[in-house]
Amino acid sequence: MLTFRTAPWDSMAKFGTVLLFIILLLVGLSAGRVAQLRFFIVAFLSVLAIGTYAFAPRHYVIDNEGIKINRLLGNVIIPYTDIKLIEQVDDYFLSRWAGSGGTFGYYGAWENKNGEKVNVYTTRLDHLVLIMTDKAIFALTPDNEEYFIETVQSHLHDKNRINTNREVII
Repeated sequence: MLTFRTAPWDSMAKFGTVLLFIILLLVGLSAGRVAQLRFFIVAFLSVLAIGTYAFAPRHYVIDNEGIKINRLLGNVIIPYTDIKLIEQVDDYFLSRWAGSGGTFGYYGAWENKNGEKVNVYTTRLDHLVLIMTDKAIFALTPDNEEYFIETVQSHLHDKNRINTNREVII
């Protein structure tokens, strides 16, 4: 079993996360006549921040069964038997449908330029590792993407489970 850290946050993820905490601080410190409303807003934003943090990817684990995306709430598992292709891409268009667009990283349901759904579990929007399965496309950002891909491919080749002829349109 190998554990890979997520890549460092890009500038937008850092900005989104810091902005959330600045808003929490400003609303919490603001003086106003309606203290109950201020409390409700701070409580709502705090729950939102905790929820956002809980679903963000922490790290990725490669073991004998597949790839596990570790999160505080609900890990995601991609079995080797489902993987058709894994590759690293630098320029990949993604548009968010639902999920986080920078606060504590990027995750959720996104769409690529071909209109295909992409399950995103990343800390940046460049140097992505794409994993294609029959059911879905996954985007990850391990800290050492080349070694991550080599390790996954060695498991796939050892088990003769990879289709090296599949073409991906980016």
